[in-house]
Amino acid sequence: MVSSSVFDIKEHVIPGEHTREYARAKANSQEETLVLQVKQYTPKGNGAPQKGDLNIIGAHANGFPKELYEPLWEELAKSLASKGVRIGSIWIADCAWQGQSGILNKDRLGDDPSWFDYSRDMLQMINHFRMPRPLLGIAHSFGACALVNLALFHPRLFSSLVLIDPVINMHNPGAIQGYMQPPSMSAKRRDVWPSRAAAAAAFQKSPFYQSWDPRVFDRWIAHGLTQCAPDNPQVTLTTTKHQEVFTFARPSYHAVTSDGKSITDMDLVPDMDLTHGVLTPIYRPEPSLVFNRLPHLRPHVLWVFGGDSYMSFEAMRNEKLKATGTGVGGSGGVAAGRVTHVVGEGWGHLIPLEAPAFVAEAAAETAAETVKRWQVEERAYGAWTRKPLAEKSQIRPELLDIMAKALKPKM
Repeated sequence: MVSSSVFDIKEHVIPGEHTREYARAKANSQEETLVLQVKQYTPKGNGAPQKGDLNIIGAHANGFPKELYEPLWEELAKSLASKGVRIGSIWIADCAWQGQSGILNKDRLGDDPSWFDYSRDMLQMINHFRMPRPLLGIAHSFGACALVNLALFHPRLFSSLVLIDPVINMHNPGAIQGYMQPPSMSAKRRDVWPSRAAAAAAFQKSPFYQSWDPRVFDRWIAHGLTQCAPDNPQVTLTTTKHQEVFTFARPSYHAVTSDGKSITDMDLVPDMDLTHGVLTPIYRPEPSLVFNRLPHLRPHVLWVFGGDSYMSFEAMRNEKLKATGTGVGGSGGVAAGRVTHVVGEGWGHLIPLEAPAFVAEAAAETAAETVKRWQVEERAYGAWTRKPLAEKSQIRPELLDIMAKALKPKM
């Protein structure tokens, strides 16, 4: 396996969130436990973390193991060191049905995962390790959608978010005919090779992988493949193509009339968007559900878009920038200076795998500002903690006075 000259790496296995979004996410029982395989990256020489060290939560794209983001973390560590920002640790889990988590759970996985399960699993990870603030979330693709969902139901958890070409759209991708292509391609992809070396040779010939940073490609060969059996040199995909397809698209054909005009069983598709006119045989509810709640997003946000990404055409970018943080409970959005963006021209949806240094430099600027803001907030909180306990835990006299005046009969 690929080692790191930048980080000390620890592996953890922890329980995931108990109740899943859909019953059939678990194969045998609603009560069985799915586990998460977590990696913790601590910069070498930072064996004694300090208060105020930045802790980073990562989340991966569909079908790509968490280890592919190690070059991004290494570039980010270098950029932050040049700015005098200390990293406590970077934490990232494979979602429960993919990567090493998927291997650990293989006898317990069903066919109906939710992106929001990943949101809750990330919260479970943060709570399990009692991670100190400030927290910065950095996530890619479907993982970015899951991260935003977490920030929406726990608005103060993250100080800032870096969202890399996220799958968050005004319109449900299931309603777009072209969205059939990714799950169709995944369903047909080859998933067994005679050896790891044979697989590497095949991947090297594919234009899909030729745009990747070589360090990312090396980690794909090391972590994107797993032996079929201990005594068998054959390898297969670490994330099965079945779970990859289930993540791309949720079936609705069994709950929609053949003409696509009405739903026959709402219990089967309780979160299907009915506003698109034609109901499709597959759907994915999370992208539009999260998009519609972007106005309420409170953390500072950096959007990182791939200039050539099919998920980030200019109109799609503008929709996100216009919506983010502008509603009740939101940050104030672009107008308040709390939502920014960069566009990586010439790179596509896989920009963190193609150009980790570009993404890291943009993220480092956001991270440095995150730490500065947290320090201001922490000083204010620290001053309050030094007040007498009675003053902190009892009704303040001025509040009693305000309430009394409000209730006083008007003459």
